[in-house]
Amino acid sequence: IAHRGRDDYDYRMTTTATAPIDAPATAPIDAPATSPLPQRILGKTGELVPLLGLGSAPGGMGLAAAMDLSVAIDDAKFGFTEVRRGLAPAMISVLCLPRMRPADAAEAMLLGNRMTGADAARLGLVNRAVPADEMDDVVDGFVADLLAGGPDALAATKQLLVRVPGMPIEEAFAWTAELSAELFRSDEAQEGMRAFLEKRSPDWAG
Repeated sequence: IAHRGRDDYDYRMTTTATAPIDAPATAPIDAPATSPLPQRILGKTGELVPLLGLGSAPGGMGLAAAMDLSVAIDDAKFGFTEVRRGLAPAMISVLCLPRMRPADAAEAMLLGNRMTGADAARLGLVNRAVPADEMDDVVDGFVADLLAGGPDALAATKQLLVRVPGMPIEEAFAWTAELSAELFRSDEAQEGMRAFLEKRSPDWAG
């Protein structure tokens, strides 16, 4: 989702390039996990919040894990089946392992069994697993909630999610204090606080 203001977004363009949210559960995916697409998505820390609505698809786990937010159809079929073909889930592991408990990752990747969208949500590979007829409503709800946040605030929060887990604690406190002070001085924060006091929605577009 390119977040540019309250009424200016197009999440369907983003999701259609991977897996259309209104596609049948067997819809193919055009960009496998070995393509540069997940790598480009994973490295974004600006005003871009990738959101994927996912049916069954080869490479779908890698794309879902590269997203900030992802929703799967609950009975969709996924899996790390590479070992059953004499391969290993090599590049996809870079995207998926940070989201999984070691024991869950070992079971999923070594056994090579199929899993459902509900299993993927339990393992932390997607945010939600929902019936197919609820997909649009859930994705629309995510979009509405994202649009309630300030674009710069979302960009800063994405930086927190990416950078803080790998920082030494002293460095993390120093960097986040500087980031927080910068945000408090911003026009966006001033608008957010005014809107809160005036009991209205913020005008992020200015």
